[in-house]
Amino acid sequence: MAVEAKNNNHFVSESAIADGTVSRTRLAPGSFFLVSKTADDWVHVGIVSSADAESFDTLEGNTDHGGSSNGFEAAARTRGYEDKDFIVW
Repeated sequence: MAVEAKNNNHFVSESAIADGTVSRTRLAPGSFFLVSKTADDWVHVGIVSSADAESFDTLEGNTDHGGSSNGFEAAARTRGYEDKDFIVW
């Protein structure tokens, strides 16, 4: 997903959000977030339901009540921007 998003100018890196190159207002509901393991490896994906200056709300599957990226349920969460990249439409 990330490679295709990068190839099609839909990828927004954590650093672009952190330094203000890309406004957090671009993270519209329906954007995807990716939890990064390394600069080119991601271990979890979910859907952004809303975003503000400090955090964003999500809908995500394959998680659990402890926030695992490999769980057994679907959940709505609030997450911070650290270690997250995004795919925007």
